[in-house]
Parts: sequence; C-alpha cells; structure tokens
Amino acid sequence: VPASVPVDNPAQPANSPIQGVVLLSSNTALRTNSGRAYAGRVELEGDDIRIESGTLIEAKGAKKGGVVLVGGDWQGSGTMRQATSVSMSADSLIDASASDFGDGGKVVLWSEVANDQSVTTVSGRIFARGGVNGGNGGQVETSGYELRLGDKVAVSTKAFLGQDGEWLLDPNDIVITDPSWTGFNYATSGNTT
Repeated sequence: VPASVPVDNPAQPANSPIQGVVLLSSNTALRTNSGRAYAGRVELEGDDIRIESGTLIEAKGAKKGGVVLVGGDWQGSGTMRQATSVSMSADSLIDASASDFGDGGKVVLWSEVANDQSVTTVSGRIFARGGVNGGNGGQVETSGYELRLGDKVAVSTKAFLGQDGEWLLDPNDIVITDPSWTGFNYATSGNTT
C-alpha cells in the first residue's frame, strides 16, 4: 500500500516525485490477512511516516505471516525508498503473525541509517509470532540512525511450538527513555539481536 501525502512545497516541480508525509491516524486499519493460506504485504513509503492514534496494520495468515515494511526493507535492502523519520505511537499495533500452522512474517520499521538526521521512534506493539499449532517465529527490525524505544513498546517473535524468531535493533545510536530500564522489564520475546 504505497501512500504519500504531499508536503506543501512551492519549490517542488509539479512532475517531481512526491516527497511527503504518510500519516495513519484516527484508528486506521490496514489488513492483508488470510484465514486459509499466506498473508499479504503492506509497504509504506515516504520521507516522514507516522503511525498514530490507534492504527492497526495486520498481515496475519493461517499458514504464514505476511510482510509489513515501513520506511524500508530488512537492513535497508531492496529498492524501497528509505524514510528519514518513522514513528509509531503506543496505542498502535502491527501484527504479521501466523494464526494456525506456519512461520511468523516480517515487520520492518526503518529510517535511513546513513543519514544523521534519521530517527525511528517505536512505542507500540509489534508481533511476528509463529502459529499456535506449529511454526517458527518471524522477524522484526526497528532501525534508524537514531532509535528511540518508548516505555510502552512490546515486541514478540515467539513460537508456541517452534523456534523463536528475532528482533533486530540496528541503530547508530539508541535512546532508551526509561531510566529504570534493565533489559528485562520490556515485554519482549524471541531473540533480541
């Protein structure tokens, strides 16, 4: 679901690519679920991507979780345009889990790690769990030149009857805003790398 809302910029030629803001808010729901097979794919491209106000993005599949790419692909690979700023509010949810027998999917929240102005802020819930009847956990990546994890972030790549997945944090800088953080008081499961 490529989406862009233009930023008011009179210097930008009318035929140039939109350099804009993607805003999902007011309980927006994007779903590419499958109750019988493989989940679909959601891609959000833009310079500034904001997932706010109770937004729900689902790519859940009975046999395999789907793919949700926000601001870029895994470790910046592929041809997606990379965002400068990505943010996810505490009341938002992204779920790319398998729902029956299958592996969890892939979720990436990415802003350009080579750009020292790039920031990824994550405060919501992200799931890429394996199916309840079998399958491995999926992959979650939250990366940017600066990575900010809010006090409400919850990530799970848990496998109920398989191998847990991974959560990749890959910033130049990481800012943890909770001074009492010990590494154990966040709601995470799966391997954190």
